[in-house]
Amino acid sequence: AELRESGTVPNQILYNAVIKAHSTAQDVDKLKAVLSEMEAAGMPMDKYTHLPVLLAALHSNDVELATKVHQQLENSSGPLSADALDILTRVYMGAGAVEDARRVAELAAAGTTGTTIRQAIMRKRLLLLQAPDAAQLL
Repeated sequence: AELRESGTVPNQILYNAVIKAHSTAQDVDKLKAVLSEMEAAGMPMDKYTHLPVLLAALHSNDVELATKVHQQLENSSGPLSADALDILTRVYMGAGAVEDARRVAELAAAGTTGTTIRQAIMRKRLLLLQAPDAAQLL
């Protein structure tokens, strides 16, 4: 809104930069306002928007915000970011949303092969989430 008042017409790159700045500052309210403005301008989140929004959701325990990104990721045709899936799993685990966390961890584990640290972590999370008492463990 401030940009428009100054005569600047924001594009996707500018919106993403402002969203990333609000995410870094952990100002979720301003991030959500800019995200709403961006979407109202006909610009959906893209791969550069997902991570800052998910990090803000993680730091603020905002499952609703994370779910919004999750839904968009599921509807996208591009490859899913391992970082985005990792953060999304952590948001759901922190909220005790075991089924959602399990579903994302399964998706992430299916897309990971090899022995990198990230892949090992995702496989361990999936094992934890598959435990019968997973809700109590979180």
